[in-house]
Amino acid sequence: MLHHKPLFWLTAAVALGAAAYVFMSSRNADEIIPANTTFRPRLTLVTAGPDAFHQQVVEGAKKAAEELNADLQVEVPDGTGAGQTAALVACSTENIDGLAVSPLAPEDQTSLLSRLAFQMKVVTYDNDLPSSLRHAYVGTNNSMGGRLAADLVEKALPDGGKVAIFIGDNERENAKIRRQAFVSALSHTREAAWDAPEPDPAQPVEMGKYSVVGTFFDGSDPQKALTNAEGVLKDHPDLDCMVALYGYNGPACLKALKSAGKLEDVRLIAFDEHDATLAGIEEGVVVGTVVQDPYLMGYKAIEELCRFCRKDAVALPLQGMGSFTLACVVIDKDNLAQFREDAAKRLPKKVEK
Repeated sequence: MLHHKPLFWLTAAVALGAAAYVFMSSRNADEIIPANTTFRPRLTLVTAGPDAFHQQVVEGAKKAAEELNADLQVEVPDGTGAGQTAALVACSTENIDGLAVSPLAPEDQTSLLSRLAFQMKVVTYDNDLPSSLRHAYVGTNNSMGGRLAADLVEKALPDGGKVAIFIGDNERENAKIRRQAFVSALSHTREAAWDAPEPDPAQPVEMGKYSVVGTFFDGSDPQKALTNAEGVLKDHPDLDCMVALYGYNGPACLKALKSAGKLEDVRLIAFDEHDATLAGIEEGVVVGTVVQDPYLMGYKAIEELCRFCRKDAVALPLQGMGSFTLACVVIDKDNLAQFREDAAKRLPKKVEK
């Protein structure tokens, strides 16, 4: 039996290492890294574009870098997949310890992020690439977001009606999960796996007292989003509700409804806290919006990078590695004032000139 001992000890060592890894990975989410650490990681945040959502992400990231003693560089590409890919390719692995990115192009960026993950710590936020070797993902519970949007539709149209869905695409994980959760919740069916095959999402879907006339994709182009909204109102004069599942879709739908003179006829459900969307809630032309927490998202993304950069034992690049999920909530007329008050406290104070 002696000749089995080396194998026994090797197996035991692997098991202990795995147990230690799991223990470290299941750390307390509220744990804060001491700001006086001797190692100051050099971090880069690459946003998905210059929109208001990612501006708040940047503010949260800057606050985390300040509190957690990290150097932070922010790259804001033009909002296209090609522009963001170019920004990622330009990242110097010699000058960066960690990278946070909201990936726009899953097909083009999976292998790129995997390569970067072997040279630095990589955290995705807002949108994930679980098939890459990124170290962690920080983002909204998009299943919850989709279900909350469905709740708002049922509140606005308790007797049912015709619904149109507007979103950027059906390729990015956050879009796919959010849309599927919405459709499943509205039809009161069990939610399918996010990567399961489904019928063409652009086609109409009948679901009892509700019917989805189609899902209209815009490639994250606000102008295309407006064109889509205008076209749907023209093609479906009996439409009862517009569901805007990306932040810019809400203002686009509002503009189309105003131009068509249908602000009082068609109910609007939105996503995120765009100024026009919040104004629409205040005016009573938007039923409500499902808001994420982009500020906290940016903060947590940098916090995760700091942990990984300072604790190499839990920073192995493994496919589909862990995630940090953030809740989302509904904002309507009842809590709009409190939401604005809380949001204003996070904004940097303007310096009088």
